[in-house]
Parts: sequence; structure tokens; C-alpha cells
Amino acid sequence: MPFPMTSRRWLWLLLLVLGAAFFWQLGSWGPLESSEARYAEIGREMLAGQDWLHPRLLGIQHFHKPPLTYWLTAAGLGLLGENTLGVRLLPVLAVLLQVGLMYGLALLLFPQDRARALAAAVIYGSLPVVLISALNVTTDAYLATLELAAAYGILRYYHGGGARWLYLFWVGLGWLFLLRAPWGLCYP
Repeated sequence: MPFPMTSRRWLWLLLLVLGAAFFWQLGSWGPLESSEARYAEIGREMLAGQDWLHPRLLGIQHFHKPPLTYWLTAAGLGLLGENTLGVRLLPVLAVLLQVGLMYGLALLLFPQDRARALAAAVIYGSLPVVLISALNVTTDAYLATLELAAAYGILRYYHGGGARWLYLFWVGLGWLFLLRAPWGLCYP
């Protein structure tokens, strides 16, 4: 007798299929627009120079944005090498985490309805803006992930999850500040 597919198993299947679709030929194209090229080059220069506090673009200091996206881009390049797959790895993982967080948020809001939580994750994971943000290196994928993590942390705390979930809320907000300065703290 085969095992029944629970909503969590469906979620893992969704994440697997979505991840496979994202990773299929992920590193086969170059930068799509100037912002993506800028984030990739600043991350590459950070990694090459091992200077994590002074972002540089073509050797010129570039303090136009907070550093988190540059750090994450450099981390992806460090993991997979200096190629487009390394640049795009972490935004894809961030979007997959967003889908999981959306499932968790829906479970908190509708605790007795796992099918609704799964539907929320499927709908969120199939939105064009979400799909595009996974394949484009900007702050958008990280911004949504950190905002969803903070929202999940505070809702989990209010649902009796204990004070440890407040840490997720505050850490999410803190990283948002390093991602978008004061604007990251404003939920869209």
C-alpha cells in the first residue's frame, strides 16, 4: 500500500520541481540588465580583494546600497566559482525559502486547513514576479525572503511558539536593514 501524500510531502515535491525548473540551465546566460551586472561585479571584486566593508565597482568605491546583496553574491561566487551560476545560486535558494515560508505563514493563519496552506505556497511560487526575482540578481529575492521570515517569526511568537521566534523576527529586520537600509523595514 503506497504512503498517502500529505501536504508537507506535496510541499517538498513542489519545492523539488520548482528548484529543478530554476536550476535547469541557470548559468547559461549572462547578465540581463545593468543592475544585475553591477551586483555581480561588485560581489566578484569583494571576493577577489577580500574587502567586505568597501564595495568597489571597477575599482571605484560604491556605497550606493547597503552591502548584504554584495556579500551574498560574493558568497555564491565563492561556492560555485566566478560564473553566472555562482551569481544566481542564492537568489534561487531565497525564492525556494519564500515558498516554504508562505506555506508556514498560511498554516499559522489557517491551522486546520493544510490544503489551503499548500495552495498558498503553490500560488505564491507560480507568481511571475516571484519567478523573475529568482532568476535576476537584485535585492528583491532577499528582501521578500527576509520580510516573510520576520512576519513568520512574529506570527509564530503570537501563536504561542515561544520567545525564540522573536529572534527570527528581529534578525530578519536586522538583515533587512543591511539589505535596503530604512526602506527594508517598511513592508510593501
